[in-house]
Amino acid sequence: MSKPDSTAKELLERPQREHPGVFSDGQLRTLQRRVRPWRATEARRLLLANLDGVGAVHRERTAIELAP
Repeated sequence: MSKPDSTAKELLERPQREHPGVFSDGQLRTLQRRVRPWRATEARRLLLANLDGVGAVHRERTAIELAP
């Protein structure tokens, strides 16, 4: 996704413009329900990746400090 902070409504507007009459405004709520857990999963993944990186740096520093 090029704009991860886009709202579900903004995400729906693009296919509505590109394919008039195919995607209705009534599909917005469904898209909102799909986007919410996806964002939560992605946020969790990014947070854990960041925390893992912090742990790796800490382990490296500790190994260097303990080296003779």
